[in-house]
Amino acid sequence: MKKNMVIVGAGISGLTAAAYLSHEGHSITLLEKSDDLGGLVGSFNRDGFVFDHGIRGVENSGTLFPMLKQLGIHVNFVKNIVDMGIEDHIISIDPKDNYQTYKDLLLISYPEDKEAIDAIFKDIKKISTYMEVLYDVDNPLFLNPKTDAKYLMKTIVPWMFKYTFTIGKIEKLKTPIRQYLSTYTDNTHLIDAISQHFFTDTPAFFALSYLKMHSDYYYPVGGTRTIINGIRDFILSKGAVIKTDFEVTKIDIKNQKVYHQQHAYPYDALLWCGDLNSMYRSIENTDIDYLETKKRIASAKGNDSLYQMYITVDLPKTFFEEKFSGHLFYMPTKEGLSTLNCSEKELMIRLSKEQKDEQMQLLKDWLTHFARLTTYEISVPVVRDVTLAPEGKSAVIISTLFNYDLTKWIQEHGFYDTFKKHLSQSIIDILDIYLLKGWKNKVINFFEATPLTIESRLNSTGGAITGWSFSEDIPVEHKLFNIARSIQTPFPHVFQASQWSFSPSGFPTSIVTAKIAANKMNRLKLKK
Repeated sequence: MKKNMVIVGAGISGLTAAAYLSHEGHSITLLEKSDDLGGLVGSFNRDGFVFDHGIRGVENSGTLFPMLKQLGIHVNFVKNIVDMGIEDHIISIDPKDNYQTYKDLLLISYPEDKEAIDAIFKDIKKISTYMEVLYDVDNPLFLNPKTDAKYLMKTIVPWMFKYTFTIGKIEKLKTPIRQYLSTYTDNTHLIDAISQHFFTDTPAFFALSYLKMHSDYYYPVGGTRTIINGIRDFILSKGAVIKTDFEVTKIDIKNQKVYHQQHAYPYDALLWCGDLNSMYRSIENTDIDYLETKKRIASAKGNDSLYQMYITVDLPKTFFEEKFSGHLFYMPTKEGLSTLNCSEKELMIRLSKEQKDEQMQLLKDWLTHFARLTTYEISVPVVRDVTLAPEGKSAVIISTLFNYDLTKWIQEHGFYDTFKKHLSQSIIDILDIYLLKGWKNKVINFFEATPLTIESRLNSTGGAITGWSFSEDIPVEHKLFNIARSIQTPFPHVFQASQWSFSPSGFPTSIVTAKIAANKMNRLKLKK
């Protein structure tokens, strides 16, 4: 039976659900708050340079490729090699040799910790075998029982037994990564090198599994926007309606309508793929007791956010590809953030005790120190696709995890512009010293996105980029056994998906939860 479906949030999750539901013949209205689709997946063009504004590459993880294939959406991909670097040593992740290249990088940088590194890599090898079980086959959600019957019987049925067994092992590896590493070594620099590009208190399994995940990365030709554009075009071809600059202000539960200001859109089923705080703030006209859930969601924190720079330089792609593959995680020094003289929280306390001039200098000194000790993710799109920058020039995207609360304090106290100018210049200077010698004299232009930018553009609590903080109580489902339950809400015919609905989250999880929700909505029985 054809149903009237409304989907709120046009990131990868909302787009995936809209594609499947429109393919089933339902009437789809997809509503997006911002002026663009894709959320943290997508690209934009400025002055002839293409920048990826969210993720720099995509992991297949047995979800993306079979999803696109099942829908008949064609996107060209190239292999996305991920490099790791400390000081002047840079390596490419090599999964064929049990990640020996990364192990060698750590041994060169921290030779005194050979025994600890050996022990850690034994666990990494074990965790990699778990990841092979989870992601080295096409997820059965994206297979057709008729056309893929042989694959299902020969591969998926035996895999399901391994999957159930493996999940039990994974659930035992929930120790936060720094705590886990401290059982092997007391060298905080080594711990920083392995852990500080992950979110605070990331579970050990999730962090250490990323070596395996990095070997499964791909880059879409034309930038990450080509994935979004391909799904968008598919949805529109099925007659769906997509509205941007459209923020939902009310959900009338009893009458099954969503509102943008005075414009109402009735639904047989509603899928929320945005920030859950926004959803619960929008709920009206219901007898259902949902206040405890709303309170739990509101009191939870999002995970870390980013400080991100978009830089254009008068340098050819060869300048960068001589140094790394085009996608690099990089520490300028062997010392990490544990060497900072105070944490973000302590810095805010110290700043509050100083006069304005002293506050400015204290903040600048801290930012300079931070820029030298943090880990950067650096991407040069033109290395992977020569069409993404003018000839002889390059766009460079640099990001590092950064605290939302500190950014908010800086804005509220009038230092926001100074903060951006100083931190950006510090990053350019540090990389000029350690990695990209001479490049700062070739910078054409740059601009930034802070945690406040991300919060504003995506309506994302605390500027979080993949859901909930691991440091506090997680208010949504976070057991793999129960991922199918993650789409449920307290309200009839209202479902949820995306990075906020399951933890730990990310690109593959957003696709999977969207498909689970789409299946549920497609089977939904309507009252006659």
